[in-house]
Amino acid sequence: MSSGRFIAILIASMAAAPMAARADGNAAFLVQGGLPGLTGAGNSASIDQSGGSDNAAGRAGLTMQQSGLGNTLFLLQTGDRNSTGTAPLAPLPQTGLVQASDSASGTNLAQITQRNDDNRVGSLAQIAEGAGLAGFGTGFGNELIVEQGLAEVAASGGNDLGIATQNRSGGVAGNHARLQQAGAGNRVDEIRQYAAGPAGASANSLRLEQTGDANGLAPLGGEAALTGALGGHFVQGEAGMVAYGNRLDLRMVGTGNQAGTIQTGSDNSIGVVLPVLLQGADNHLGAVQTGTANDLSITVLGDRNDIGSVQNGVGNGIAIAITPAGSDNRLSIRQDGTDNALIATLSGDLNSIGLIQDGTGNSSLFDVLGDLNRIEGKQSGTANEAVVTQTGTQNSAVFSQLGGFNSITINQ
Repeated sequence: MSSGRFIAILIASMAAAPMAARADGNAAFLVQGGLPGLTGAGNSASIDQSGGSDNAAGRAGLTMQQSGLGNTLFLLQTGDRNSTGTAPLAPLPQTGLVQASDSASGTNLAQITQRNDDNRVGSLAQIAEGAGLAGFGTGFGNELIVEQGLAEVAASGGNDLGIATQNRSGGVAGNHARLQQAGAGNRVDEIRQYAAGPAGASANSLRLEQTGDANGLAPLGGEAALTGALGGHFVQGEAGMVAYGNRLDLRMVGTGNQAGTIQTGSDNSIGVVLPVLLQGADNHLGAVQTGTANDLSITVLGDRNDIGSVQNGVGNGIAIAITPAGSDNRLSIRQDGTDNALIATLSGDLNSIGLIQDGTGNSSLFDVLGDLNRIEGKQSGTANEAVVTQTGTQNSAVFSQLGGFNSITINQ
Protein backbone atom coordinates (compact mmCIF):
# COMPACT_ATOMS: atom_id res chain seq x y z
CA MET A 1 0.00 0.00 0.00
CA SER A 2 1.50 3.29 -1.02
CA SER A 3 2.11 6.18 1.32
CA GLY A 4 0.34 9.49 1.09
CA ARG A 5 -3.13 8.00 0.78
CA PHE A 6 -5.93 10.56 1.14
CA ILE A 7 -9.43 9.86 2.46
CA ALA A 8 -12.28 12.37 2.16
CA ILE A 9 -15.77 11.98 3.55
CA LEU A 10 -18.81 14.22 3.27
CA ILE A 11 -21.83 12.93 5.18
CA ALA A 12 -24.98 14.80 6.19
CA SER A 13 -27.02 13.55 9.14
CA MET A 14 -26.03 9.86 9.04
CA ALA A 15 -23.60 7.52 10.81
CA ALA A 16 -20.12 7.12 9.32
CA ALA A 17 -18.70 3.66 8.79
CA PRO A 18 -15.34 2.88 10.46
CA MET A 19 -12.31 3.83 8.42
CA ALA A 20 -9.00 2.00 8.72
CA ALA A 21 -5.59 2.94 7.32
CA ARG A 22 -2.46 0.87 7.91
CA ALA A 23 0.40 2.64 6.17
CA ASP A 24 2.37 5.88 6.38
CA GLY A 25 1.24 9.37 5.57
CA ASN A 26 -2.50 8.74 5.73
CA ALA A 27 -4.86 11.72 5.91
CA ALA A 28 -8.55 11.93 6.68
CA PHE A 29 -11.02 14.76 6.92
CA LEU A 30 -14.68 14.72 7.84
CA VAL A 31 -17.78 16.87 7.52
CA GLN A 32 -21.00 15.61 9.10
CA GLY A 33 -24.25 17.49 9.56
CA GLY A 34 -26.25 20.09 7.74
CA LEU A 35 -25.34 23.42 6.28
CA PRO A 36 -24.82 26.36 8.66
CA GLY A 37 -28.07 27.04 10.51
CA LEU A 38 -29.39 23.50 9.90
CA THR A 39 -29.17 20.70 12.44
CA GLY A 40 -28.14 17.13 11.72
CA ALA A 41 -29.20 14.19 13.88
CA GLY A 42 -27.16 11.44 15.47
CA ASN A 43 -23.79 11.95 13.75
CA SER A 44 -21.13 9.33 14.45
CA ALA A 45 -17.63 8.71 13.07
CA SER A 46 -14.95 6.10 13.75
CA ILE A 47 -11.50 6.60 12.22
CA ASP A 48 -8.70 4.01 12.53
CA GLN A 49 -5.21 5.08 11.43
CA SER A 50 -3.03 2.36 12.90
CA GLY A 51 0.14 0.54 11.97
CA GLY A 52 1.88 3.52 10.36
CA SER A 53 3.42 6.94 10.96
CA ASP A 54 2.76 10.54 9.96
CA ASN A 55 -1.00 10.03 9.98
CA ALA A 56 -3.28 13.07 10.07
CA ALA A 57 -6.97 13.53 10.79
CA GLY A 58 -7.97 17.09 10.12
CA ARG A 59 -5.49 19.81 9.24
CA ALA A 60 -5.35 23.26 7.63
CA GLY A 61 -8.02 23.42 4.95
CA LEU A 62 -9.12 19.83 5.64
CA THR A 63 -11.10 20.01 8.84
CA MET A 64 -12.86 17.50 11.06
CA GLN A 65 -16.38 18.85 11.65
CA GLN A 66 -19.57 17.44 13.11
CA SER A 67 -22.73 19.50 13.57
CA GLY A 68 -26.07 18.28 14.84
CA LEU A 69 -27.69 16.40 17.68
CA GLY A 70 -25.55 13.86 19.52
CA ASN A 71 -22.14 14.07 17.79
CA THR A 72 -19.63 11.28 18.53
CA LEU A 73 -16.09 10.80 17.21
CA PHE A 74 -13.67 7.92 17.85
CA LEU A 75 -10.12 8.28 16.53
CA LEU A 76 -7.26 5.77 16.85
CA GLN A 77 -3.72 6.55 15.64
CA THR A 78 -0.67 4.34 16.24
CA GLY A 79 2.88 4.97 15.12
CA ASP A 80 4.89 8.18 15.31
CA ARG A 81 4.13 11.82 14.49
CA ASN A 82 0.37 11.38 14.40
CA SER A 83 -1.83 14.46 14.47
CA THR A 84 -5.40 15.64 14.51
CA GLY A 85 -6.95 19.08 14.34
CA THR A 86 -3.63 20.77 13.59
CA ALA A 87 -5.16 23.87 12.02
CA PRO A 88 -5.18 26.95 14.29
CA LEU A 89 -8.41 27.44 16.23
CA ALA A 90 -9.16 31.06 15.39
CA PRO A 91 -11.77 32.13 14.75
CA LEU A 92 -14.15 29.54 16.21
CA PRO A 93 -15.45 27.24 14.86
CA GLN A 94 -13.84 27.48 11.43
CA THR A 95 -10.76 25.28 11.70
CA GLY A 96 -9.24 22.32 13.56
CA LEU A 97 -11.50 19.64 14.98
CA VAL A 98 -15.01 20.92 15.77
CA GLN A 99 -18.13 19.35 17.25
CA ALA A 100 -21.14 21.68 17.44
CA SER A 101 -24.68 21.09 18.62
CA ASP A 102 -27.40 23.73 18.73
CA SER A 103 -30.21 21.34 19.64
CA ALA A 104 -32.13 21.64 22.90
CA SER A 105 -30.67 18.33 24.13
CA GLY A 106 -27.47 18.17 22.09
CA THR A 107 -24.29 16.48 23.31
CA ASN A 108 -20.76 16.01 21.95
CA LEU A 109 -18.32 13.16 22.61
CA ALA A 110 -14.78 12.86 21.24
CA GLN A 111 -12.41 10.02 22.15
CA ILE A 112 -8.89 10.30 20.74
CA THR A 113 -6.18 7.67 21.22
CA GLN A 114 -2.64 8.29 19.96
CA ARG A 115 0.16 5.78 20.60
CA ASN A 116 3.96 5.99 20.44
CA ASP A 117 5.89 9.27 19.97
CA ASP A 118 5.43 12.90 18.92
CA ASN A 119 1.65 12.80 18.83
CA ARG A 120 -0.31 16.04 18.59
CA VAL A 121 -3.88 17.19 19.08
CA GLY A 122 -3.68 20.71 17.68
CA SER A 123 -6.98 22.54 18.14
CA LEU A 124 -10.31 21.16 19.27
CA ALA A 125 -13.64 22.78 20.08
CA GLN A 126 -16.84 21.26 21.49
CA ILE A 127 -19.86 23.57 21.50
CA ALA A 128 -23.22 22.57 22.98
CA GLU A 129 -25.67 25.44 22.97
CA GLY A 130 -28.72 23.57 24.25
CA ALA A 131 -29.70 21.96 27.52
CA GLY A 132 -27.39 18.97 27.20
CA LEU A 133 -29.80 16.54 28.88
CA ALA A 134 -28.11 14.08 31.21
CA GLY A 135 -28.99 10.58 30.09
CA PHE A 136 -28.80 11.40 26.37
CA GLY A 137 -25.54 10.05 25.01
CA THR A 138 -22.74 10.68 27.51
CA GLY A 139 -24.61 12.52 30.26
CA PHE A 140 -22.47 15.62 29.63
CA GLY A 141 -23.01 18.57 27.35
CA ASN A 142 -19.46 18.00 26.09
CA GLU A 143 -17.10 15.12 26.83
CA LEU A 144 -13.49 14.77 25.68
CA ILE A 145 -11.20 11.77 26.27
CA VAL A 146 -7.58 11.91 25.06
CA GLU A 147 -4.89 9.25 25.58
CA GLN A 148 -1.37 9.85 24.27
CA GLY A 149 1.81 7.75 24.51
CA LEU A 150 2.62 4.37 26.02
CA ALA A 151 2.94 4.08 29.79
CA GLU A 152 4.98 0.88 29.48
CA VAL A 153 7.62 2.52 27.22
CA ALA A 154 9.56 5.13 29.22
CA ALA A 155 11.38 6.43 26.12
CA SER A 156 8.17 7.39 24.36
CA GLY A 157 6.86 10.94 24.55
CA GLY A 158 6.76 14.30 22.87
CA ASN A 159 2.99 14.29 23.13
CA ASP A 160 1.13 17.59 22.86
CA LEU A 161 -2.42 18.85 23.24
CA GLY A 162 -2.58 22.41 21.93
CA ILE A 163 -5.91 24.12 22.62
CA ALA A 164 -9.10 22.38 23.70
CA THR A 165 -12.27 24.40 24.34
CA GLN A 166 -15.54 23.09 25.76
CA ASN A 167 -18.44 25.53 25.78
CA ARG A 168 -21.91 24.66 27.06
CA SER A 169 -24.60 27.26 27.72
CA GLY A 170 -27.77 26.50 29.65
CA GLY A 171 -29.19 23.21 30.85
CA VAL A 172 -28.20 20.65 33.45
CA ALA A 173 -25.18 18.85 31.99
CA GLY A 174 -21.75 20.44 31.95
CA ASN A 175 -18.33 19.71 30.44
CA HIS A 176 -15.98 16.82 31.17
CA ALA A 177 -12.45 16.15 29.93
CA ARG A 178 -10.08 13.30 30.78
CA LEU A 179 -6.50 13.44 29.50
CA GLN A 180 -3.72 10.88 29.92
CA GLN A 181 -0.17 11.40 28.67
CA ALA A 182 2.73 8.98 29.15
CA GLY A 183 6.42 9.38 28.34
CA ALA A 184 8.73 12.40 28.34
CA GLY A 185 8.16 15.95 27.19
CA ASN A 186 4.38 15.86 27.39
CA ARG A 187 2.50 19.16 27.02
CA VAL A 188 -0.99 20.46 27.50
CA ASP A 189 -0.94 24.04 26.30
CA GLU A 190 -4.46 25.15 27.17
CA ILE A 191 -7.81 23.70 28.17
CA ARG A 192 -10.83 25.95 28.62
CA GLN A 193 -14.17 24.78 30.00
CA TYR A 194 -17.10 27.21 30.00
CA ALA A 195 -20.50 26.32 31.42
CA ALA A 196 -23.32 28.53 32.65
CA GLY A 197 -26.53 27.49 34.32
CA PRO A 198 -28.41 27.09 37.59
CA ALA A 199 -26.67 26.21 40.87
CA GLY A 200 -25.53 22.60 40.99
CA ALA A 201 -26.20 22.03 37.29
CA SER A 202 -23.30 23.37 35.26
CA ALA A 203 -20.19 21.66 36.58
CA ASN A 204 -16.94 21.57 34.64
CA SER A 205 -14.71 18.60 35.41
CA LEU A 206 -11.17 17.90 34.23
CA ARG A 207 -8.83 15.03 35.04
CA LEU A 208 -5.23 15.15 33.83
CA GLU A 209 -2.65 12.41 34.35
CA GLN A 210 0.93 12.84 33.12
CA THR A 211 3.59 10.19 33.69
CA GLY A 212 7.19 10.90 32.76
CA ASP A 213 9.62 13.83 32.79
CA ALA A 214 9.41 17.46 31.66
CA ASN A 215 5.62 17.46 31.64
CA GLY A 216 3.80 20.76 31.21
CA LEU A 217 4.53 24.03 29.47
CA ALA A 218 7.39 26.06 30.99
CA PRO A 219 7.90 28.47 32.56
CA LEU A 220 5.79 29.18 35.60
CA GLY A 221 8.64 30.48 37.76
CA GLY A 222 9.00 31.25 41.46
CA GLU A 223 6.16 30.17 43.66
CA ALA A 224 4.46 29.33 40.45
CA ALA A 225 4.55 32.38 39.53
CA LEU A 226 2.57 34.26 42.21
CA THR A 227 0.27 33.29 40.38
CA GLY A 228 -0.60 34.03 36.81
CA ALA A 229 -1.25 30.28 36.40
CA LEU A 230 0.30 29.78 32.98
CA GLY A 231 2.43 26.85 31.94
CA GLY A 232 0.01 24.11 31.01
CA HIS A 233 -3.04 26.31 31.45
CA PHE A 234 -6.44 25.05 32.64
CA VAL A 235 -9.37 27.47 32.85
CA GLN A 236 -12.74 26.48 34.30
CA GLY A 237 -15.62 28.95 34.33
CA GLU A 238 -15.38 32.46 32.97
CA ALA A 239 -15.37 35.92 34.53
CA GLY A 240 -18.82 37.45 34.21
CA MET A 241 -20.55 34.07 33.81
CA VAL A 242 -22.21 32.02 36.54
CA ALA A 243 -20.53 28.63 36.92
CA TYR A 244 -20.88 26.07 39.69
CA GLY A 245 -19.03 22.98 40.81
CA ASN A 246 -15.81 23.22 38.79
CA ARG A 247 -13.52 20.26 39.55
CA LEU A 248 -9.93 19.52 38.63
CA ASP A 249 -8.06 16.30 39.42
CA LEU A 250 -4.35 16.44 38.56
CA ARG A 251 -1.64 13.81 38.84
CA MET A 252 1.91 14.47 37.58
CA VAL A 253 4.59 11.83 38.16
CA GLY A 254 8.18 12.56 37.12
CA THR A 255 10.59 15.50 37.14
CA GLY A 256 10.23 19.04 35.88
CA ASN A 257 6.43 19.05 35.88
CA GLN A 258 4.53 22.33 35.25
CA ALA A 259 0.84 23.10 35.67
CA GLY A 260 -1.40 26.12 36.19
CA THR A 261 -5.14 26.39 36.70
CA ILE A 262 -7.84 29.07 37.05
CA GLN A 263 -11.34 28.42 38.38
CA THR A 264 -14.15 30.99 38.48
CA GLY A 265 -17.53 30.46 40.11
CA SER A 266 -18.84 28.65 43.19
CA ASP A 267 -18.15 25.28 44.84
CA ASN A 268 -14.87 24.94 42.97
CA SER A 269 -12.43 22.19 43.88
CA ILE A 270 -8.92 21.20 42.91
CA GLY A 271 -7.82 17.79 44.09
CA VAL A 272 -10.64 17.22 46.56
CA VAL A 273 -11.89 13.90 45.19
CA LEU A 274 -8.28 12.81 44.61
CA PRO A 275 -5.63 15.17 46.05
CA VAL A 276 -3.44 16.84 43.42
CA LEU A 277 -0.36 14.63 43.27
CA LEU A 278 3.05 16.02 42.33
CA GLN A 279 5.51 13.16 42.56
CA GLY A 280 9.15 13.73 41.71
CA ALA A 281 11.43 16.77 41.71
CA ASP A 282 11.30 20.35 40.46
CA ASN A 283 7.52 20.42 40.16
CA HIS A 284 5.68 23.74 39.67
CA LEU A 285 1.98 24.33 40.33
CA GLY A 286 0.04 27.60 40.25
CA ALA A 287 -3.67 27.67 41.21
CA VAL A 288 -6.17 30.54 41.18
CA GLN A 289 -9.73 30.21 42.51
CA THR A 290 -12.27 33.03 42.56
CA GLY A 291 -15.76 32.71 44.02
CA THR A 292 -17.43 30.95 46.94
CA ALA A 293 -16.59 27.71 48.78
CA ASN A 294 -13.35 27.01 46.91
CA ASP A 295 -11.21 24.03 47.98
CA LEU A 296 -7.67 22.96 47.11
CA SER A 297 -5.92 19.78 48.24
CA ILE A 298 -2.32 18.95 47.26
CA THR A 299 0.02 16.06 48.05
CA VAL A 300 3.70 16.47 47.15
CA LEU A 301 6.26 13.66 47.09
CA GLY A 302 9.76 14.90 46.31
CA ASP A 303 12.16 17.85 46.43
CA ARG A 304 12.43 21.43 45.12
CA ASN A 305 8.70 21.74 44.58
CA ASP A 306 7.30 25.21 43.90
CA ILE A 307 3.60 25.85 44.65
CA GLY A 308 1.58 29.05 44.55
CA SER A 309 -2.12 29.45 45.31
CA VAL A 310 -4.49 32.44 45.31
CA GLN A 311 -8.08 32.26 46.55
CA ASN A 312 -10.57 35.13 46.49
CA GLY A 313 -14.03 34.83 48.00
CA VAL A 314 -15.86 33.24 50.91
CA GLY A 315 -15.31 29.92 52.64
CA ASN A 316 -12.07 29.03 50.92
CA GLY A 317 -9.95 26.10 52.10
CA ILE A 318 -6.46 24.79 51.29
CA ALA A 319 -4.86 21.55 52.49
CA ILE A 320 -1.22 20.86 51.58
CA ALA A 321 0.85 17.82 52.54
CA ILE A 322 4.52 17.25 51.73
CA THR A 323 5.27 13.70 52.86
CA PRO A 324 7.33 11.62 53.21
CA ALA A 325 10.31 13.85 53.85
CA GLY A 326 10.99 16.30 51.02
CA SER A 327 13.48 19.15 50.97
CA ASP A 328 13.76 22.69 49.61
CA ASN A 329 10.05 23.00 48.93
CA ARG A 330 8.62 26.53 48.47
CA LEU A 331 4.98 27.47 48.97
CA SER A 332 3.19 30.81 48.63
CA ILE A 333 -0.45 31.08 49.73
CA ARG A 334 -2.79 34.07 49.54
CA GLN A 335 -6.41 34.05 50.68
CA ASP A 336 -8.62 37.15 50.46
CA GLY A 337 -12.15 37.15 51.85
CA THR A 338 -14.05 35.62 54.74
CA ASP A 339 -13.69 32.35 56.66
CA ASN A 340 -10.54 31.25 54.85
CA ALA A 341 -8.60 28.25 56.15
CA LEU A 342 -5.17 26.72 55.53
CA ILE A 343 -3.82 23.40 56.79
CA ALA A 344 -0.19 22.65 55.91
CA THR A 345 1.66 19.47 56.89
CA LEU A 346 5.31 19.32 55.88
CA SER A 347 8.04 16.76 56.48
CA GLY A 348 11.67 17.43 55.50
CA ASP A 349 14.30 20.16 55.58
CA LEU A 350 14.79 23.64 54.11
CA ASN A 351 11.10 24.07 53.41
CA SER A 352 9.59 27.57 53.29
CA ILE A 353 5.98 28.77 53.40
CA GLY A 354 4.67 32.29 52.87
CA LEU A 355 1.07 33.06 53.85
CA ILE A 356 -1.13 36.15 53.46
CA GLN A 357 -4.73 36.07 54.71
CA ASP A 358 -6.80 39.24 54.41
CA GLY A 359 -10.36 39.34 55.75
CA THR A 360 -12.42 38.03 58.63
CA GLY A 361 -12.39 34.71 60.44
CA ASN A 362 -9.21 33.41 58.82
CA SER A 363 -7.36 30.44 60.25
CA SER A 364 -4.06 28.68 59.54
CA LEU A 365 -2.54 25.52 60.95
CA PHE A 366 1.07 24.50 60.30
CA ASP A 367 2.62 21.18 61.35
CA VAL A 368 6.26 20.94 60.26
CA LEU A 369 8.77 18.18 60.96
CA GLY A 370 12.43 18.68 60.03
CA ASP A 371 15.27 21.20 60.16
CA LEU A 372 15.89 24.68 58.77
CA ASN A 373 12.24 25.22 57.92
CA ARG A 374 10.81 28.75 57.69
CA ILE A 375 7.26 30.09 57.95
CA GLU A 376 6.27 33.70 57.29
CA GLY A 377 2.66 34.70 57.82
CA LYS A 378 0.54 37.85 57.74
CA GLN A 379 -3.11 38.03 58.75
CA SER A 380 -5.12 41.24 58.35
CA GLY A 381 -8.66 41.71 59.63
CA THR A 382 -10.57 40.43 62.63
CA ALA A 383 -10.95 37.13 64.47
CA ASN A 384 -7.88 35.59 62.84
CA GLU A 385 -6.19 32.52 64.28
CA ALA A 386 -2.85 30.80 63.65
CA VAL A 387 -1.24 27.70 65.16
CA VAL A 388 2.35 26.76 64.27
CA THR A 389 4.13 23.57 65.35
CA GLN A 390 7.73 23.03 64.23
CA THR A 391 9.67 19.96 65.32
CA GLY A 392 13.41 19.95 64.58
CA THR A 393 16.37 22.31 64.70
CA GLN A 394 16.99 25.85 63.40
CA ASN A 395 13.37 26.38 62.40
CA SER A 396 11.85 29.89 62.29
CA ALA A 397 8.33 31.32 62.37
CA VAL A 398 7.64 35.01 61.69
CA PHE A 399 4.01 36.16 61.99
CA SER A 400 2.12 39.43 62.02
CA GLN A 401 -1.56 39.96 62.79
CA LEU A 402 -3.29 43.27 62.09
CA GLY A 403 -6.77 43.86 63.47
CA GLY A 404 -8.77 42.78 66.49
CA PHE A 405 -9.60 39.52 68.29
CA ASN A 406 -6.58 37.73 66.81
CA SER A 407 -4.72 34.80 68.38
CA ILE A 408 -1.53 32.87 67.59
CA THR A 409 0.25 29.87 69.12
CA ILE A 410 3.79 28.85 68.14
CA ASN A 411 5.34 25.58 69.35
CA GLN A 412 8.98 24.85 68.54
